[in-house]
Amino acid sequence: MDNLNLVKSKYKFNYEFKEEQKIIFNSVALENMHTFGVLPTGFGKSDCFVVPQLLVDEMYPEKNPHIGLVISPLRSLMLNQMTIWRERGVKAVSIMQLAEMSSIDIKNIIEGQYSVVFCSPESIVRDPWRTMLGNAHYKERLCLLACDEAHCIVEWGDDFRPSYKQVTVLRSLTTCPILVLTATATESMRQNILSTLLLDEEEVKTVAIVPDRPNIKLYYKSQSGMKIHEELLWYTQHIATFGSKAKKAIIYCRTMTQVADIYEFVMTELGDKAWSGDSHIIDNRLVDMFHSSIDADTEKKIVSVFPQTDSIIRCLITTIAFGMGVQINDVDHIIHWGASKTVLAYWQQVGRCARDGRIGQAHLYATKVSLNKRRISDDMLSLCKSLNSGACIRHSILKQLVVSGMDLHSLDVMAQRDPCVGAINDGSCTCEFSTCCSNCQKKCILSQI
Repeated sequence: MDNLNLVKSKYKFNYEFKEEQKIIFNSVALENMHTFGVLPTGFGKSDCFVVPQLLVDEMYPEKNPHIGLVISPLRSLMLNQMTIWRERGVKAVSIMQLAEMSSIDIKNIIEGQYSVVFCSPESIVRDPWRTMLGNAHYKERLCLLACDEAHCIVEWGDDFRPSYKQVTVLRSLTTCPILVLTATATESMRQNILSTLLLDEEEVKTVAIVPDRPNIKLYYKSQSGMKIHEELLWYTQHIATFGSKAKKAIIYCRTMTQVADIYEFVMTELGDKAWSGDSHIIDNRLVDMFHSSIDADTEKKIVSVFPQTDSIIRCLITTIAFGMGVQINDVDHIIHWGASKTVLAYWQQVGRCARDGRIGQAHLYATKVSLNKRRISDDMLSLCKSLNSGACIRHSILKQLVVSGMDLHSLDVMAQRDPCVGAINDGSCTCEFSTCCSNCQKKCILSQI
């Protein structure tokens, strides 16, 4: 049995790795190369910052455990990933505020007793963690420095999270390969990230896939005077009908005020049906909200409960603070009330739908107030104008998310679809237009009847 199969067996990888994942494993673990990975949401990015050091463990067992340091943008993401990998038998830990950590955990981290160490950019550039990278344990056994959700380096690194730009100092403390991972990127963003991390193009292997999610049908609407209670009525009625068995949805808002307003609308619309059963207690509530100012206990509850298949929470109303990297496989609907700031941010959030391969839906309600030039990027404004003219939603988005080295065959095929011939299955047309997006559906023969 080769080393990869040994790792699969030992750590409960009960699925086949994709070829692109294997390329990344080998690039980091065997070739010791800096690697840039653009892998769609649900493709298995997290495997890429765990498997390489486990492979090196099999190659050099006398030095175990080999360590992967994963820089992560959100506390909720670190906690979720740590829990998942611990359940698989991988030694994983998250660096939090020192006051929140036990002395044993701190000691074990410094002594290199974990295979995966999650940390924020703010933590790792300060002592004791920065100094830790220079000790004998890390000099000998650190074999991977990963930047997860790497688009944050560009999006947050200037003002909101300046510590992202300081991560480059780590390169003077370690010679291990750097792994950059994101679900989506633009070419200018890729080059910006490489420049920020002081990586030369020729020393980096890029593994990039067109970030399409064909199992998600896309819907777009932008009209003057759109009202929440009219546009979201279809989903509140669904919750009222099915209760704790309702399809799971995430509703994204641009501000905390908007989160509170939509939460109040949904709760008012549902009335007694906002709870499962007769008892109106928090643990029975079908709807919850999430943003950066909620208390730590509520954050932990949502992060642990919402990903469960039988979660009592069926609808989560949130800012962008929720969802990044958190493994939720069974979300049926992603709903945006208002246009996202950028095309990339929008597609990142859409990617949290239907990760298990089910058929999902993404609804974008581009309210007029959200299309203010001061609120969104030029690329998002241009996209919405294109969609208002009837362009394919999917193709319009994906052509903006192309990076160097990406195989563009699927985009070429998408732009040259065969006409609908009205092939019917269970009363629905099976043509690519009917399953793609609300704009393309107008080209389906059935929609014209």
